[in-house]
Amino acid sequence: MGDGLGSFQERDRIGVSDGPFALKLGDLNRDGNMDLAVANGITDTISILMGDGFGSFVEQDLINAGGELTALAIGMVNNDDNLDLLYTDSSRDAVVILLDNDNGVFNEENVIRISVGLSPSDVAVDLIDDDEHKDIVVSNRGDNGVSVLFGLGNGTFSEGLRLTTGTAPTSVLLEDVNADGQLDIITTNENSNDISVFFGQVARIFSQQPNIPVGGNPTAVVSGDFNQDDFIDIVSVNRGTGNVSTLLSTDFLKNFPVDDTLKLVTIRGRTFFVVELTSDEVEVPSGPNRTFIVRAFCSMEDIQPAFEGRVTLPFFDTTIPVIVDLQRVEFLKTTIKNARRINAG
Repeated sequence: MGDGLGSFQERDRIGVSDGPFALKLGDLNRDGNMDLAVANGITDTISILMGDGFGSFVEQDLINAGGELTALAIGMVNNDDNLDLLYTDSSRDAVVILLDNDNGVFNEENVIRISVGLSPSDVAVDLIDDDEHKDIVVSNRGDNGVSVLFGLGNGTFSEGLRLTTGTAPTSVLLEDVNADGQLDIITTNENSNDISVFFGQVARIFSQQPNIPVGGNPTAVVSGDFNQDDFIDIVSVNRGTGNVSTLLSTDFLKNFPVDDTLKLVTIRGRTFFVVELTSDEVEVPSGPNRTFIVRAFCSMEDIQPAFEGRVTLPFFDTTIPVIVDLQRVEFLKTTIKNARRINAG
């Protein structure tokens, strides 16, 4: 149990079945206490452990998956306020949904089995489109892709999309990495040593981005704001090289669409100015940072810039667009206003 100061002490060891490999958290019986669902790989079962609110758990049920259990998720898929269980069955190339009868009780009468790609390896559930019904994304290791299933709100799903990833996707993450308000799909691809990213758009459309190289044999991915810039970054764990790869939000935001007139983009209420830099515009390095010459134009056709200034940024590849946060670079605020005024005139 945590003491609130970063220290932990073991309280209980709770027995489950053989080969536990995945753990999910949720209030399955709606009593206000967190419960656990544990995927057991050797026996292909799911252990349901009910929490008492004081740090102890009691096994309530042991569910037979009826196939090769490879991943586990928790989410409400039929809008009845009860959390349901989802798992992937690699032996039958399917995702299986166990609907919660009531208060964390699951039985074979409420099982939904949906065919997906070959050898599904992971599953995620969230609101992908705008219809308020939970959707499902499954990574399929056997045919190098993801299956996107759109929920109808009653536990059934319409025929979805098939997106092509790198080789042997092992895990899938749903996250808004480009800050446009739409969930994106990220997979780790174990055999091609990279990450696939699909930007979500309206009308159930996904825009595939170039795969991002990481360490050897990536098997899992998490997201968070790791550099405190208010944007989502991702980290993969790489089994083959024994390390992790950190991908900061700049890797995603550099592909964000830019206004053709002022080269401005607004993300979550913050204004950014994008400028192309070349190597001859780099001045003397200063520690880990470098000073760049920044030029702004009112339109793509202008020869003379509306203003010119200097800004110090962390060093990175100068052949890609540079994103300058106007809230941190004060002189750009005034000059952008002038650029707007010149353009309007």
